[in-house]
Amino acid sequence: MQELDQTSLRKMKNELSFVALDLDGTLLNPERQVSAANKQAVLNCLNAGLEVFIVTGRPYQFAKLIRDDLAPEVGIISFVGTHIDFGRKEQTSRAYPFEARDVRQVLDLAKDVDIEIYLKTLDTVYSYNAPSAVGNYPEDIMRSVKVSHLQDLPCEKILKIIFYPKKEGSVENFYQVALEELTAFTVTDGGLGGLEILPEGRDKGNAILEVLSTLGLTPEQAIAFGDADNDRAMLATVAYGVAMGNAFPKLKEEARYHTKSNAEDGVAYFLNRILKEG
Repeated sequence: MQELDQTSLRKMKNELSFVALDLDGTLLNPERQVSAANKQAVLNCLNAGLEVFIVTGRPYQFAKLIRDDLAPEVGIISFVGTHIDFGRKEQTSRAYPFEARDVRQVLDLAKDVDIEIYLKTLDTVYSYNAPSAVGNYPEDIMRSVKVSHLQDLPCEKILKIIFYPKKEGSVENFYQVALEELTAFTVTDGGLGGLEILPEGRDKGNAILEVLSTLGLTPEQAIAFGDADNDRAMLATVAYGVAMGNAFPKLKEEARYHTKSNAEDGVAYFLNRILKEG
């Protein structure tokens, strides 16, 4: 971890053009709301001419609700990098779904395992063997479709696949097999004991690189905030990767910088120190 002294802050202020913000555990507080302090920090960044992107594993429709409460200029990288919305400035979006054959490969690996399965398109969650409904959303955010047979799950337009154990400690062997077998995919910790699977090469870091290139920026001009396993690529990609005070221990070990927890408005604390410098 590097020290955040006045020289570092001044350098950041002079170089920064892009801010990437994870949602859960980062921009959102423990009540899953954007605090007044964090909202004002985002607006301050926009007023200073910085590009601001929400970068989340959450579905686009969920992230859009957060954006609607912030500002239309905010861009969105959702589904851990398989969907990109450039916000009002660009009026464009891009999606990177699985190939159908790849979905079938992933599902075939899980066919004999007592596990909850969720497949997510842009606006729909398809679930199988999922009594907890942990991967679902309210219907006004994401439509939910339950299927009775594994083969009835769709293979088209899928942006993310999540496996959750039905009981704690019930599927460790399967998870290990999945990590070993699904080498042509991006596999991360989905939280709540879940395993998050994405198309090969899609993660928050690569999505940010694509956005930066489109905007004519470089990683040296970017800062990112995160707290979880799927934030590791993002924090490693940019020049200024910041781990929240409540971040996973591994992320804290790897991050260049630390800030306060999401309960303490850690995003606002760090950004305000940069913006006030000089």
